[in-house]
Amino acid sequence: MEPISAVELDADSCTVQCRSNPPQQGEDGRSYYELLVRKGGDILLCRYLKPSGQPRHTILAEVTREVLARLGEDFVAAVG
Repeated sequence: MEPISAVELDADSCTVQCRSNPPQQGEDGRSYYELLVRKGGDILLCRYLKPSGQPRHTILAEVTREVLARLGEDFVAAVG
């Protein structure tokens, strides 16, 4: 699993957006996690595929305890 890093920090809305850095490169395009954390405890975790020259779309992702722990650690490192 690729590490994530902060893409955008919005202090006004208390929102943090993180993405895989670097994204995973495959024959069908780039795939990456996007983690969005908002004030009030809203958390959105998606896995996207971005084929070359096309818009991104969500894809299935297997999130094990290890993956979730790694995302949490990377998130704390990105905003800490």
